[in-house]
Amino acid sequence: MKRRTLLAGAVGSVLAGTVVFFGEIVDFARADARDAVSLDVDPSVLTPASPEATATVRNNALVPVRTNLAAWKVYHDGDVVVPDGWVQPLHELAPGESHAYTVRLGGEPTEIASSDSTVYLGDVDPGEYAFRLDVGVGDDRSRTLEARFRVEPGE
Repeated sequence: MKRRTLLAGAVGSVLAGTVVFFGEIVDFARADARDAVSLDVDPSVLTPASPEATATVRNNALVPVRTNLAAWKVYHDGDVVVPDGWVQPLHELAPGESHAYTVRLGGEPTEIASSDSTVYLGDVDPGEYAFRLDVGVGDDRSRTLEARFRVEPGE
């Protein structure tokens, strides 16, 4: 009878999203959350004729994730292109929630990031770029998301 009770408890815990092993609780939803959050740039090629793309961070996890939506950066060859700083606090993306940025060639380069603005790259050289944003689950489970895109010269 004890074995069935233990087995039923373990199955119940698995169905609830956690399993008890030797007194420790492993929360699979939180452990996998870092890998369930994505960042994409569409389209992945910007040109003077098609100068705009959308960078979207999506929380596909079962739990909320933290991020500073204003702490994004755009890199080229390892150097920060924009911005120089940010001013907003942490945000929480609920399960299934997303946040989009508009990335645009030209204009005055964005100096201070915000969570709801267009990201102006200014006049940049052709090449490969990376849009980056940190996300976290718990205090010790953060990761940097990166979406790559190319800038190609006009004809």
